[in-house]
This record gives sequence, C-alpha cells and structure tokens, in this order.
Amino acid sequence: MPFAGDSAAEVLGNVGTGEAAALPAGPQVSADLADLIRRLLAKDPADRPRDAAAAARALGTGAPPSPRRRRFAPAVCLGAAAIAGLAAFMIWQVPAARQAAGKAIAAASDRPFLISGQLMPAASLAEAVEAAADGDTITLPGGARIEMPGIEIDKRLTLRGVPGQPRPILVSGGSASKTSLLARRPLRFEHLAFESDPGGGVNCLIRIRETSLHATGCRFATTASPRPARVIPRVLELADGGEMTFEHCEFAIGEAIPIGLNGTRRFPPQEAPLSVVRLRDCTAEAEILFHSRDWTGSPRQRLRLELERFRFSGRAVFKHAPRSPVPDLDLRLTGSDVEVSDCLLWFDTNREDEVRERLRCEIADSQITEENAFAVVQRDASTPRAQWAVIPLGEFAADLEGDR
Repeated sequence: MPFAGDSAAEVLGNVGTGEAAALPAGPQVSADLADLIRRLLAKDPADRPRDAAAAARALGTGAPPSPRRRRFAPAVCLGAAAIAGLAAFMIWQVPAARQAAGKAIAAASDRPFLISGQLMPAASLAEAVEAAADGDTITLPGGARIEMPGIEIDKRLTLRGVPGQPRPILVSGGSASKTSLLARRPLRFEHLAFESDPGGGVNCLIRIRETSLHATGCRFATTASPRPARVIPRVLELADGGEMTFEHCEFAIGEAIPIGLNGTRRFPPQEAPLSVVRLRDCTAEAEILFHSRDWTGSPRQRLRLELERFRFSGRAVFKHAPRSPVPDLDLRLTGSDVEVSDCLLWFDTNREDEVRERLRCEIADSQITEENAFAVVQRDASTPRAQWAVIPLGEFAADLEGDR
C-alpha cells in the first residue's frame, strides 16, 4: 500500500498529508512504471500526468494502446489493484474515518479548526471560513481564545464548540472596520463563548446584516476595561432587518449593549424590514438589553422582541436612541422574570403620541418589578426624571392579570 498506518484514521491522515511510499524495485517493475505511479499519487495536480496520452508517453509507449488484446505484466495489475483497493477503502470509510482522521491531524498539529466534509483542518478561524463550503460546520478547539480580525461570512455556516469541553472564547482581533465578524448569510453558534472589550476600539463584535443568527448554549460577556467616552459598543448587532434566536444562552454585559437593532440603509416606507429577536430560556445582566438606533433618518424600524422563560436584571429591557425615528415595537413577554431599576421600555424622544401609536405589548405569566412596569418618554436629555412621561403597560398589554 502506498500509505501506511496503524489505524484507519492514521492511514487517511497520511493520504491527506504524507508522501506515498516508493514502489519496490524488481525485475517486473521498470523505473518508468515506478516513476509514473509516484507521479499519479502526487499531492499537487501540476505534478501529475495531464491525461492518458501523457501517462502512456511516461511509460515509453509514445501513444495510447492499440485496440488488440494485450497481456499486462503482473506488477502492473498488482499496482492498479492496489490503487483501486485504496480508493474503495477511502470511499467505504467516509465520512466516519475522514472525520476521525481530521481530528487526529488537528490534535497532532497547529491546525485545530475542523471543517465538516474536509480532511485537512485549518490553522485559524479566518482560514477555516475561507476554506469551508456553503452549509459546512466548523468545530473550534475547546477552551482556546480565538481572534476574529474583521472576518466576513458570505455563506451558510455553523460555528461550534465540542460539548463536554470548555467553550472556545472568541474575541475581537483589532479590526480596522470596527466590526470583528460580519455575516450576510444564515449563521449558527453552538456551545461558544464571546468576549467583547469595550475599550478595545471595536464598536461591534458580531454584526448580522439582513440575515439570521441562531445561537444555542452560548455565553456573551464583556471585559472590565472602561469604554471610550461617548461610544457605546455593541456585542451583537442586527442591521437592516433579519432574525436572531437565542436558546439557553447567557449575557453578562458591563459597559456595552448586548443587542443593537440598527438601521444603516434607507428603505421606502412600505418596504421597511422587520427585525425579530427571540430569547428562550436565557438569562441576562446588563444596563440596557436592546438598543435601537436608525443612523439614516429614514422611515422607522419595525421590531419584534419575543422573550420566553427569560430572566433579566438591569436598568431597562429596551432603549430607543435620541434623534432616531420612533420604531414600531411589538414586545411579547411570556413566563419571564424581569427586574428593572428604571423602566421596562425607554423612549428618548419628545413624540409621546408616536410612542403610544407604535407600541404593542403582550405579557403573560411574567413577573416585572411592580414600581417600574411601564414605558417612559424622556422628552429630551435635560428633562428631569420627575418630568418623564409615564405610559402604564396596561394601556398596551393584552394580558396583565396575575403577571406581577
């Protein structure tokens, strides 16, 4: 066999990375035949014969074989049978042995990022994203700190840690674009940890633009470094519509916004995209959970927030940024426990009539801090808290019975 090993995984690992063993010399194996087999097994396609005619010339025949029946030397038959057997062996083992071989290569090298459907692992997350095909899964090494230096994803991917191992920790990589990871196609996170540094110069750790994110069993946190003045970095951002779904996730956020809902493109009023965020069986500690801003001054955003079996502690669940159009906001709170020190919803605007027109709430089987279970309208930045307009949620909620 041209590739040896003590197990199927080791054999396939050598197929992907090793050199083929030389064909033993003998009276029935010419130098031309041995050299041809070596070239046929070359890793680089440029080192292989281009076609059958080139292979024939390499054997010294000068032309393809004639139609008449020919007798082949036993060594030729043996070599062909060996190659066919190796191919059958590889096909029979895929995908289980290929996956095992990839893990063996990753464990024994500095290429720890496994890509589903590929034998060769990658040396970095950026390299793995580049090499992966649409729909692939990239498995990250447990417990490792992994930089995201301005990675852009334009294919459907799943990034996952290994259950039972410490979560990989993904951090910003000093991106000049101020965004560490940008996704334009559906993305999934499984068993990962994300750490944002508010003082590190990155405005947004993960931006999802006009697509979807589904995260399961993940943790989102910030470091203790202070943020720059007048800059509120975002751990996650949903830009210009799309969906985010979080299940069994944890948010431990200091001086940053866990989830920003931003408008960065102009849309006609009738085509304003809908942004949907769902949190199921999640916990969060943060000053403000959701922050809404429209940078374009274009028609208002359309937002739907669905919180199910959710625990929150902070100042407010939602805050609308000043000088942005009041969004259409649909809040659905089910089976949740919400402790807010200021209010549930906070609108930084002097358009109380628009808030009343565009706010909808459905609250059921939820506990909310009783004295702060309302929406407030802060008419301008200098308005004292005592003069804020208070809108009781009972004016909007479909069901408030027994919710406190």
